[in-house]
Amino acid sequence: MKKCIFRKNIFGFDEWCKHVRYICNCMSSYNSMSDIYKRDYFQENADKFEEYKILLEYKKRLNEKELFVFENFLTRHHVVPYSMGFNQFDYQKMCDLWIEVRFSNTRILTIKEYTAKELGKLIKDAREYDGRTRIEVAEIIGISPNTLKMCEEGKRMIPADVFLSLNQLYGDIIELNKAFPKDPLLR
Repeated sequence: MKKCIFRKNIFGFDEWCKHVRYICNCMSSYNSMSDIYKRDYFQENADKFEEYKILLEYKKRLNEKELFVFENFLTRHHVVPYSMGFNQFDYQKMCDLWIEVRFSNTRILTIKEYTAKELGKLIKDAREYDGRTRIEVAEIIGISPNTLKMCEEGKRMIPADVFLSLNQLYGDIIELNKAFPKDPLLR
């Protein structure tokens, strides 16, 4: 499975619900492994561990009825029976909660105050740290390798949607405040 990148809307929520069982299976596989293999498995599947943390936080915020519907219907790709009294407003509420948990302000970075060269260097360093080629990253986020190359070299400003995808892909590796501190005394 490629890195988990979901849209910030109801369609992304639906896609995420389809991946929940796969993510849980990965975690149960991890728990049943011997300690020798756990480290390598963790490094190869770091994105799934991040999604699992999001899943746990999301489930904590659901009420009993929402949790029942989520675990028994939405993650199993079933239609919720009419007799449950679950309607589109309840579904929208669950989607809004997912957006709040998954796309909290601590996870989304702003890019307005940085030059194309600064951002290019930052995403290139993150890609190299992650050990991926330009072709792999471009395929994952859905752009051409040449576009990614131009962004990394600072010849082109990174589109916001591409930067958000890169932020989801690399997670905590991209930290603008550490890379470019705004306090002149920290430089």
